Amino acid sequence: MLSTTPRARYLSRHQSDANSVIATVSLNGSNGASGIVLNQAGTLAYIAGPDSGLLHVLNTSTNPPSVIAEVSVGGRPQGVALNPTGSRLYVADANGTTVSAIDTAT
Repeated sequence: MLSTTPRARYLSRHQSDANSVIATVSLNGSNGASGIVLNQAGTLAYIAGPDSGLLHVLNTSTNPPSVIAEVSVGGRPQGVALNPTGSRLYVADANGTTVSAIDTAT
């Protein structure tokens, strides 16, 4: 199980049967997360960081999870969603009327 801390400066992995934190990773420049989505395999987490204007991409199959990319999407990224095949990620901007479409293969 994954969760963010208050003000979402960190992503934590929990051991569900023991209800304990087993790993924590810092989200560079973020003071809040407003959306998290996992790929279908559960190996990648995409996290919108509205205070940083970044989309954080984490490899969740490593322990601890590792940040493998930070994509500048500008504005205040809020919600994130993957298309059914996981090949395209959509990030909504709370400051405007834009939605960024990101090819997850690149």
